Amino acid sequence: DFCKTMADCGCDPQLSSKISFRAIENVSLIIAKINKHDVFRFNHALLHLVFFFKRNFFAMMQTDEGISLVMDSELLDQLQNLPEIQMDLIHLDSFRWKPIQIEIKKQTNMVATTSSVLAARSIPIFYLSTTSHDYIFVQEEKLEESIKALQLGNTTKADENAPRPSRTGSTGSEAKKHLLILSHKIRFSSISKQQFQLEMPSFLRLFFEARPQEKYLFFVDDGSDELTFLIDDDLMMATMMPNPSTSKTLSSSSDAIKFNPKSLAARSSSATEWRAIMMCDTIDSANTLPGIVASLTQPLCDIHERVLALSSFNTDFILVQQREIKQSLECLKSRFILLEEEK
Repeated sequence: DFCKTMADCGCDPQLSSKISFRAIENVSLIIAKINKHDVFRFNHALLHLVFFFKRNFFAMMQTDEGISLVMDSELLDQLQNLPEIQMDLIHLDSFRWKPIQIEIKKQTNMVATTSSVLAARSIPIFYLSTTSHDYIFVQEEKLEESIKALQLGNTTKADENAPRPSRTGSTGSEAKKHLLILSHKIRFSSISKQQFQLEMPSFLRLFFEARPQEKYLFFVDDGSDELTFLIDDDLMMATMMPNPSTSKTLSSSSDAIKFNPKSLAARSSSATEWRAIMMCDTIDSANTLPGIVASLTQPLCDIHERVLALSSFNTDFILVQQREIKQSLECLKSRFILLEEEK
């Protein structure tokens, strides 16, 4: 594995003091999507992916367009070996991706810093924030170039009015993109894998509650001792209530399953509520603009302690603290057309 502190690279001192990174070269990842209308066909497969399969790296993102998956080839093989699996309904990205782990040293907007470095070189990225690290995924053939770019730390901002290249290198549209400000608050949480196993019924309940209600749910297992969840606040509250019908399905006990927030919510930034902002112009995975994450987060550098970013198969999300949502929208409105989600 490549591991180097950016302060040792002679790069921007402001950048160097905040970020160290390593490329995880022995892991190759696949990005996939299950369309919204096909998700019900994969109940059994998704349960195995989240709860039972052995994995090195796995992420699941449920949005209003369906479910995006990030997994390695071994996990994909396990998935393909399940009986009655309909692989033709799973859309696989044509590239293989390498993760670069970004270490959090301070609460900073390192999403903007690192994504800007790669956007300046037209390197497409897929981004995931967790409670302990951030991850940038780059195409395998772009890994060496990405490492060199991060070593140099060239954060020179490109002309914001210039057309941005696409993930495959073609020129993107200059028209303003639309951002959707999601109405619900988001909880950013982590839990140990041991506790996750102990509270399996509660998380099964969470899993079953989220999908029928089309709530936003992000789950990341990066191979560490902890799992990261980003959960719609309404979903967390609803799941804490007993649901006898669900408990009969998931447990032999007649007792209602209750979601225990202590293990998950207590580890979340409980004093901090987050709001999600989504790029709502759907883009095919192979043509996602590499500068989108950078363009979303650069305007927020001066007002945020930390910004989170999440990429799905079709689009990108950023999360900002609830107390700064008004300032964030003021900063973004000159570059994007802002839309409010109906409650």
